[in-house]
Amino acid sequence: MEEYKLKERALLKVQSKIWEQKRFIKEIENNIERNNDSDFETIELQLNEAILQLQVYEFMKTCIKDYGVIKPLKDIISGTE
Repeated sequence: MEEYKLKERALLKVQSKIWEQKRFIKEIENNIERNNDSDFETIELQLNEAILQLQVYEFMKTCIKDYGVIKPLKDIISGTE
């Protein structure tokens, strides 16, 4: 039961990041439409980075759905089990 709740919380967090990234991409696209005299190299770089980050979040979502959330055997910070 706890593992199910953890999986659902992880999915909600990742989905929230996906929506946030999609809004950011839409904002960049709207800025492109409004400002024809913008520095397109900078905008293209921002857009590519945003799309890459979105792909990472989508991959994380797929992994969580397929494999669940795996708790580490040791606490990374303290080194305890």
